[in-house]
Amino acid sequence: MIKKITLLMLFVSFTAFAQFPEDFSTLTGTTFPTGWTTFVGANGLGTADPWQQYATSTGSTQEFPFVKNQTSGNTEDWLVTPQFTVDATQHFLSFDNVVFNDADYGGVLTIRVSTASQTTHADFTIIDTQTETQIRNGATSAIFTNHTIDLNTYVGQSIYVAFVYAQDSNGSDFLALDNVNMIAGENPNMQAAINPTPADAATAVVVNGGDADADGNPDNSVTLTWDEPTSGETPTEYRLFVGTSAANISLAGTFTGRNITWYDRALSTTYYWKVEPANANGYASNAPIWSFTTAATADVQDINEVEELFTVLRPLQGKTN
Repeated sequence: MIKKITLLMLFVSFTAFAQFPEDFSTLTGTTFPTGWTTFVGANGLGTADPWQQYATSTGSTQEFPFVKNQTSGNTEDWLVTPQFTVDATQHFLSFDNVVFNDADYGGVLTIRVSTASQTTHADFTIIDTQTETQIRNGATSAIFTNHTIDLNTYVGQSIYVAFVYAQDSNGSDFLALDNVNMIAGENPNMQAAINPTPADAATAVVVNGGDADADGNPDNSVTLTWDEPTSGETPTEYRLFVGTSAANISLAGTFTGRNITWYDRALSTTYYWKVEPANANGYASNAPIWSFTTAATADVQDINEVEELFTVLRPLQGKTN
C-alpha cells in the first residue's frame, strides 16, 4: 500500500456521462461495474492474471479501489468500457494509472477505440500507446499520474474504449488503473489563477519536516496556494500540475479548494507547477508555469514545539519538596 499520498487530494469531476466517472468502487474480485468487460488477446494468453481488484498479500483490499493486471509471457489483457457517445464539449478521455515495479519489464499500454463491437479484437483501432516510462509520466516512485486523450475525431459517435496491457516474456509487472472519466477541453472564457504562494521563482521555500500523519517519516511538505482569476468565468475547481522541470509537469489532481499540501519534497530542489481554473465549460488554456526552490534544510518548527512541551514538563530548577 502506498503509505503517504503525494498530494492531499480532493478529486471531483465535471461530466454528465452516465458511465463516468468510474472509480471501480463497485468492483469485487473480477466482477466489474455494469457494462465493463475484460478478456485476453487473440493468442489466448493471460488468463492466469486477468484485470481484477487489487488485494494485498494478506487478502485485504486497498483503501481506494482500482484494478490491476499482473502478467508475463507475451500476454495481452483487455479491459473495455461500456458503449458511450462522445460529446462535442466533453471529448477528452481522462484516467489515472501507475506501474508499481521500479524496473522496466517492457510492458506497453495501448488505448483502443471501436465503433462496431465491444469484444472483437479486430474492430479496435489504437489511438494512444504508453510505455512504462510514459505511464509514470516523469514520476520517480509508484504514484498515480493522470493522462488525457482527445477523442475529438469520434464526436457524435457511439464507441467502446479498450485499455490493453501487453507484456513480453521478460517478466511481469503490475499496472493499476483508476478514475476513468470524460472531461471538457479548453475554455477560452476561463482566465488564469493569480498570486501563487510560494511566489514565482521564490527561493529558500520552507519545507515542513514534521510528521503530521505520525507514520515515523518526515512529511517534507510545501503548501501551495493561489487566488482565483479576477475576470472571466467563475471556476468551480482547479487542475494542479506539478513536476521537476517546466517541460515535464503532470496533472496531480483536481481540487475545489486553493490550499494544497504537497508532501515528500526534496531540499535544495527547484519545482514547477501550474494551476488551471476550470468549470463545466472546460479549463483555462493560458495558465503560466510557476517555479520555486526549496530551502537547504527542513523547517524544525514541529521539533521546537516538542522541545517547548518538554520544557513545560521539566521540574522547576531549585525547587524541593
